[in-house]
Amino acid sequence: MSPKRPTAPSLTRVRVPQPLELVSTHNATFAVAFKVHRKAGVSVRDVLSGKATVDGHNERVFEQTGVRQFRLVIDWPGYDQAGAYVSVREDGAFITRGELAKRVCKSIQKFMQKKAGDEWTIARDRGQRGITIDKLWLVRVLPTARNMWMAELEVQM
Repeated sequence: MSPKRPTAPSLTRVRVPQPLELVSTHNATFAVAFKVHRKAGVSVRDVLSGKATVDGHNERVFEQTGVRQFRLVIDWPGYDQAGAYVSVREDGAFITRGELAKRVCKSIQKFMQKKAGDEWTIARDRGQRGITIDKLWLVRVLPTARNMWMAELEVQM
């Protein structure tokens, strides 16, 4: 049985601008990237629905970092900064890249239930004006400051 793979994006993707940036480029060495078929990014919708298998899905992440949990901060344009703690250990072992993608995408999904109003507006449902979760792609998570990480996201246009 071959692993599930989402469909490749057919439209351009644009990085979601986030005011929160890296404190130093050294921190980028600890970033965890998400790729499908060696292409950067995985559909948030496909991760949440179980249709996506990221490259290196079963690879244990964070083993070399000393990180046990981190605060995922979402700094979306037009919204107040929000965050949630993400544990990177389960039953005494580090979680896999695939499990990390699920946990981050669930945090993004919860965040998207809030309202706003400009070009980066988040829509609750398809058919509404704004960005829906099915247009979001998770590219990587990376540290920005001590124990704070951000999700690098792209929007399919």
